[in-house]
Amino acid sequence: HLLVVGGISSVHEIAHRLGAELTLVKTAASQTMLAADAYARIVDVSDHGDGDRARLARKVTEAVAGTTFDGILCLHDEAVELGALIAERLGLSFPSPEVAHRTVNKSAMRACLDRSGLGSVAHGVVVDGRVEWSGVAPTSEIVLKPVDGRASRGVTFHSSAGELQEWLDSHPGEVEGYLAEERKLGREISVEALIVRSGDAWHGVTAKSTNG
Repeated sequence: HLLVVGGISSVHEIAHRLGAELTLVKTAASQTMLAADAYARIVDVSDHGDGDRARLARKVTEAVAGTTFDGILCLHDEAVELGALIAERLGLSFPSPEVAHRTVNKSAMRACLDRSGLGSVAHGVVVDGRVEWSGVAPTSEIVLKPVDGRASRGVTFHSSAGELQEWLDSHPGEVEGYLAEERKLGREISVEALIVRSGDAWHGVTAKSTNG
């Protein structure tokens, strides 16, 4: 019996086909899902509007009180942090809320790398219409992106820190909290891995190809 927080219907179908019983936590109105009768239960929190994940985690755990789950499956960035809070409350094995946050939030991830001494690209966060750089502002091209976005939504490129500031001045309040980071030019490589029983299992290394 799996507690499924958020998700993609094709993944639900695989779990269902392999014999798992699924209780779904529906996190978004647009979430893809199987027919309702494919789930043992559906806990719908898709109407939440205040972003209070702690409140939602309490709501979900109260709704499933008395049910025993063998595991938890989380899909999509916005569901992972909620899933971590739910797992903590239910005593299910899952990364802690703090680790989940650093995995999803790009700014928190950069800051963690800095503290660990592992190095990172120059980066900063937009606060009150200006970038607060963690160190020296880069002299190269800059990428501006949502801290928790994916699929390149909301990403813009800027030729310099000065040009970025001019752009911010002309878009007041639109990108508060966004991450600005140095753009490294060259081949783009995606390194994919799974963590299985606390051990790394390399999944693939993929080079991005474009038409220029």
